[in-house]
Amino acid sequence: MALWRDSKGAWRAVEDRCPHRLAPLSEGRLESDGTLQCAYHGWQFDGRGACTHIPQLRGDDKAQQVACASRRSCVRAFPVQEVHGLLWVLPDSSEQAWERASEFPSMALPGLTRPPAESGLDVMGGGFFCRDLPIRFDTLCENLFDPAHVHFAHHSIIGVRQIENGTAVRLQGDVVASGFECSCNLYGGNSTITFQAPGMSKFQPEGVRTSEVFYGVPTKPGWSRIYAVTLVDTRMPAPKRKFSLNSVLMRWLGSMTWFVHAFRKHPVLDSDTYLLHVQERLLLETGNDWKGGFYMPAPADGSVVAMRRWFDEFGGAQQGAVPTCEPGTPMPAQMTKRQTIDRYSQHTAHCRHCSKALRNTERGMAAAAVAGVVAAVWLVARALVGAPLLAPATALGAAAVVACGLLVRALAGLREQFRFVDFVHAFNN
Repeated sequence: MALWRDSKGAWRAVEDRCPHRLAPLSEGRLESDGTLQCAYHGWQFDGRGACTHIPQLRGDDKAQQVACASRRSCVRAFPVQEVHGLLWVLPDSSEQAWERASEFPSMALPGLTRPPAESGLDVMGGGFFCRDLPIRFDTLCENLFDPAHVHFAHHSIIGVRQIENGTAVRLQGDVVASGFECSCNLYGGNSTITFQAPGMSKFQPEGVRTSEVFYGVPTKPGWSRIYAVTLVDTRMPAPKRKFSLNSVLMRWLGSMTWFVHAFRKHPVLDSDTYLLHVQERLLLETGNDWKGGFYMPAPADGSVVAMRRWFDEFGGAQQGAVPTCEPGTPMPAQMTKRQTIDRYSQHTAHCRHCSKALRNTERGMAAAAVAGVVAAVWLVARALVGAPLLAPATALGAAAVVACGLLVRALAGLREQFRFVDFVHAFNN
């Protein structure tokens, strides 16, 4: 799709192909009247997909009018809404879809459209976190609905291997087109996990203020995008915590969006994305036969079975199609582990919080390196003029060189948090 804001500030979405010669409209430019101009031959389109101008027919008003009125000159346009700071596109260009354009998106959260004081619902960690992942849409949905992997794949992050004591997952009701619900005992107490078609998963522990909501979106064959947000029920009392400098520091850092992304969100995805990337290619070798390829004897696999059933019955898998944007398109080749969990291309480059933090980190590294060089040159100059080596000024200069070196090293480590951090399960103790 090609998306843009028109002259009135409204978001518009059209199919990313010009009807003239099939050039990508996303490479075009915006005109002052809010229309989108194709970069190839200059055809212009409004937010409903109608062609408004063909430069090659200037001077022939009748031909211009006939051509622009033709259905063949139009591009498919889709209704768009902005809710929760996210764009919701209804992938239907029919008149019936445009009549429903003002309806609230089916997977959106009504509580977030009102102030927290009124709805009792707020968000943590700077709102929605977004990252592109090199895994299929069905694999992502299966993973988000699989609580049994948390204590192992995400050990020391959001799980603990040693406390796994027979996780049980049970389907509540039937698997229907609109979704389904399961109960589980992941952390000892009862929790509810809900799948709302076509791509929302919610994890709600009983008696806990926070819940996790995930949206999965297929973006291209073999790739999906995840949107994640932590919700807080402000009507429930906050847990009492003992005062400590560490708790104050963590609350302060937790108020910084870049810190939440780099140290809380990314590690969760880094710890299992490569596993899923390889898993789905091995499953593809079986003809996508999950019943024959997976051996799932434990009740903990109940939610995975339910999710696979949903894809078989309602998600297109019954036609043998791999659930991606374009069924039938071959899967891309397997990537290296480094490519699979590359934080920069999958998130940082597109996140204003993390890209800014990365720039500031690199500037800090440069400033510290320059300061260290200046201090080192100053020490050499003192030595050349015969200044005492044991003088306090010399000691301060040497300390400055060491401090600058340590700061550069620390900032270099921080910089990698925005680029790539290898996750090795063998060393995750």
